[in-house]
Amino acid sequence: MKRILYFLTLLLLQNVIYAQNEYGKIDDTERISLRPVIPSQVEKLSPASKNLLINKMRKIATVNGLADTDLFSRFVITASIDVLYKSTTSTIPPMFVYTLDVTFYIVDIRSQIIYTQTNMEIKGVGKNETKAYISALKNINPKSSRIKHFVENGKEKIIEYFNDQCDFIIKQAETLAAQKKYENAINELSSVPNVCKDCYLICMDKANDVYKQYIDNKCTEDITKARAAWASFNEKEALDYLSQIFPDTKCYQEAQKLVEEIMNHDCSESLGKAKAAWANRDSDDAAKYLAKIPAFSQCGKDADMLAKEIKKSLDAQAYSSWQDKKEREEKEYNLKYAQFLANPQGEYIAPVPKTYDIKAEKIQQTRELSSDFSKTLGNML
Repeated sequence: MKRILYFLTLLLLQNVIYAQNEYGKIDDTERISLRPVIPSQVEKLSPASKNLLINKMRKIATVNGLADTDLFSRFVITASIDVLYKSTTSTIPPMFVYTLDVTFYIVDIRSQIIYTQTNMEIKGVGKNETKAYISALKNINPKSSRIKHFVENGKEKIIEYFNDQCDFIIKQAETLAAQKKYENAINELSSVPNVCKDCYLICMDKANDVYKQYIDNKCTEDITKARAAWASFNEKEALDYLSQIFPDTKCYQEAQKLVEEIMNHDCSESLGKAKAAWANRDSDDAAKYLAKIPAFSQCGKDADMLAKEIKKSLDAQAYSSWQDKKEREEKEYNLKYAQFLANPQGEYIAPVPKTYDIKAEKIQQTRELSSDFSKTLGNML
């Protein structure tokens, strides 16, 4: 599996949704951050021009309090450039003159939505084409009223979009979860960025409910598979399935009873073989089978009595060697039940649940989109 995704459910949500935040909520807009990205169509710029353009976009974000250095941030500021006019002066030496049309965009790379854009015409003069181009880019003013309005409009559009879409996203996630498409459901819920606090928190709570649905559904599947494996006395396969059942699932107790059933069957079989081995005075085989019997199992007392009987029949050196062998066998055996025993009181150690890390999942999803994003962005603009 590439990754395991877990989730959350619903009910009070439809009443809560209508209490959505209205645009203009300062704590929402302040959570938006922009990462500067150059699309493929602009990547043909000279390195100096490219660095200057990136720095200009970074300055735009910084001046407006939206700077972001996270390589996997979903909101980006980007630009496209068209050369409107290119000429040379009649002076000596001749100078190159460039007139550029620069369009800035605020884009969500995950949903591939362009929230806002603005364009400006800039002119530059230089001794060669590169310097003329750079001269033009230097005339971009990150503090201009046009740029400020562009950024404010982008923030407004982002908040408005997710406020408008929140109830649809949740309903879609609920539908997917009902169809047991849990990974798709979590993708829907995790599509809401934390810039929209109310919707984001609702979706995170929903994700916990879907996670519970997921592990309960998986638990039912695993217990069924474990019983089928155990019916064929395939102990290893049965325990593999049982080891995937977490303590907070609805069938955990049922799983533990099956573990106990398997262990008791195992211990009865091992005790019989240990007794048979000792009847033939084969202490080594007896040690191997006794090592498979936990002290807290239903065979524990009988196994302990047999071990004491063997001890009486061996001298101190032989018993020490026998005990060492038994302990080595116990270590190997405990690997088999490592997730279920480990407690001298006979309490089972539950497997450690694999929790769903929403932030990590969002980073992974954004990383996948970012891998060829400049090309995708070039097609969008």
